[in-house]
Amino acid sequence: MQRASCFVEPIMIRTKGRSYSSPLPLPSVAFEIVPLAPADIFAQPKEIVPSYFDDWLPKELKLHILTLLLGLFEVEFENRVASGKWTAHKASSSRSKWVGRDKGVRELFKLSRVSHAWRQLVFDGQLWARLDLRAFPKLPVPVLAQLAQTAGGFVRGLDLSGHGALSLAAFMDLSRHLAIQSAHGGRSHTNLTSINLQGCYALTPDALHGILFRSPLLKKLCLRGLSAVTNAICGVLETSCPELVVLDLGRCRRLTAEGIHSVTVKAVERKKTIPLKELRLSGLRGITDGWMASLGRAAPHLEVLDLSYTTVHNSAIEAFVTCTE
Repeated sequence: MQRASCFVEPIMIRTKGRSYSSPLPLPSVAFEIVPLAPADIFAQPKEIVPSYFDDWLPKELKLHILTLLLGLFEVEFENRVASGKWTAHKASSSRSKWVGRDKGVRELFKLSRVSHAWRQLVFDGQLWARLDLRAFPKLPVPVLAQLAQTAGGFVRGLDLSGHGALSLAAFMDLSRHLAIQSAHGGRSHTNLTSINLQGCYALTPDALHGILFRSPLLKKLCLRGLSAVTNAICGVLETSCPELVVLDLGRCRRLTAEGIHSVTVKAVERKKTIPLKELRLSGLRGITDGWMASLGRAAPHLEVLDLSYTTVHNSAIEAFVTCTE
């Protein structure tokens, strides 16, 4: 019996191929030559379209464009309200959840996913002078930390109202990133002029005092409903925030009238005035006629005084409005 001979048909190969060994036993052919896919060497290369935004524009102009993008969303929402197209039905719709500047911030986060260069551009501190994140209570802590680290001294306004899940450690890192070193070698400080921490229930008195100590330019402060607010915070505001104009300490159960009274009495004794124009202390306990009288003399520029849900008699109101030389 003769063994049949096996022949492999020749294959025209323009370039060197690679051998392929199968894991299964091949009775006839041990190795096969796998040809390469044919390619047209005369085909024209694809034209590379330049990215004018990435390659041609300077960084300052790119940031200006993104700033205008945020402004366009705000103007669009204001025009809808002014024209009467913004109704209660549209406001309650899930499609209208993101409007105004909040929608613009959301679009910025989407743009940060385009490339590494765009992410660096979106997280530039010049875009975040107003760090208003109240519409994003579930923002991941790493993103918040990166925003604070890159923005740093650019931030003028901080609004974290509603961030109940914000931990104490995350807030401490945030306040540390916002502080910049003084050029004269003094203690580090922030450039914050407005702070709103309503709803950040995990904070402690030390955490609040730490960021207030570093905010000498602060003009607006809202700590409404925080248990971390005690009478000690009044002394911190007196020494560290001399330019405070708007203060909201309403519904702070650990705060009493004694804390405010200690500040106003010192101001009267020193013959100085407190620049407060708006003071909200709803639910404050321990208000007396003398307390109201010292507040009226220490804060003559006061325009708004909220003492709702407090016990105030007519004699206290009379003592407050009475002006004496």
